[in-house]
Amino acid sequence: MGHLYFQELKKKKSENEMFANKVIFYIFLFVFVGILGFIFNPWQQRHDSRIENLFKEKNILNETLSNKAKDSPFLIINFWASWCPPCISETPSLIKFVQARNNRFFLIAISEDEGLTEVLNFVKLYPLFSDLSSQIILDSSKRLSRQFGVQKLPETFVYSLAQKKMFQISGAADWADPKIEMEIEDHFR
Repeated sequence: MGHLYFQELKKKKSENEMFANKVIFYIFLFVFVGILGFIFNPWQQRHDSRIENLFKEKNILNETLSNKAKDSPFLIINFWASWCPPCISETPSLIKFVQARNNRFFLIAISEDEGLTEVLNFVKLYPLFSDLSSQIILDSSKRLSRQFGVQKLPETFVYSLAQKKMFQISGAADWADPKIEMEIEDHFR
């Protein structure tokens, strides 16, 4: 009888040790993955690489993006198309927003149109486009759209070059609404 008691006790001790070892293993694994995530922050790298790639792009005049884009505190990266009604309604307020804040915001307008003719015809409708701190890129292959994970048009990303942080606006925004600038500033505080 005493012998069975010691076998049961030994079995329980073995089960408890196995359970403790599992708990220790999972805690170690959790801490290890957390440290790796902290050291190799893929989200931050993804932002940085997308922006770095964007600076290598050619605009519709076949020029690389200007240094003024790199010197601006904020980039507004706007995906749009000339055939998109929400994009058309958003464009005037977006142009006025950037024009009024030329020293703080640089607009990179990325067109999802099929060809350059559509883009040029659209830009003619908005003469202030050429006076802005802006560049227009044609992304007919949708490569940039895929890099940024664009789901619908218009889609806008505001990026702080200093903080390396991104703020996303899906759908048409009324850039004349003061809440937009407050939202952006709140996000980057």
